[in-house]
Amino acid sequence: MISSERGERLPKADFQSFDRRPVNYYRDQLADEEHESALRVSDEETETRVARAVVAERERIEREHCEESRRRFEAGREAGRNEANAELKRGLDLLMQYAQVLQAEKGEIASRAERNTLDLAFALARKIIGDEIKTRPEAFKELIAKALRQVLSCDEIKLRVHPNDLSYLQEIQTDLQSQLGGSVRFEIKPDESVEHGGCRIETEQGMLDAQISSQLETLRGSIEASAEMSE
Repeated sequence: MISSERGERLPKADFQSFDRRPVNYYRDQLADEEHESALRVSDEETETRVARAVVAERERIEREHCEESRRRFEAGREAGRNEANAELKRGLDLLMQYAQVLQAEKGEIASRAERNTLDLAFALARKIIGDEIKTRPEAFKELIAKALRQVLSCDEIKLRVHPNDLSYLQEIQTDLQSQLGGSVRFEIKPDESVEHGGCRIETEQGMLDAQISSQLETLRGSIEASAEMSE
């Protein structure tokens, strides 16, 4: 039994009589609980459905994106292949045109190549002879002597040379005079129009150009004339 002292300390229970509650109180209370439970289930199902829908939509977008990318790749590859084929065809056409031009101008090209080769040969010859004359005075003396041998029948000979060659030729003038003979009037004159290492000879019968460039041009003319005759 609860003592009266402890009983006084306990709070008084507030009992409500059945007659003060609505008739459908417990039914409504149970219905509310079932409704809240149903709402919770409905919210969870809704969230699940939404999540599934989002995933499905994302997968659909990804599939469409992949399909579009593949389609564009195929289209681009086909376009690139067509462009490459067209470029190749243009290149082949251009090569055929070049081949036709080369075939048509084969003779001219060969002739031009021969002329270029001849130019190079004579340029080298001129350089070699010029260097030989500069480094070996006896080569220059032989060139002058050879030129003078072509006018041995003349009585008056005037030898025109570059001013830089004058002093050397004056040193060997006696030797040159002895080649011509004592009766020939022989003199050496400086002339800036004459190239270094060459000479021009004036006589009563005419003039002889014995410059290196002139002799090479004469030789070249003979070679070209012979080539034309052989064609």
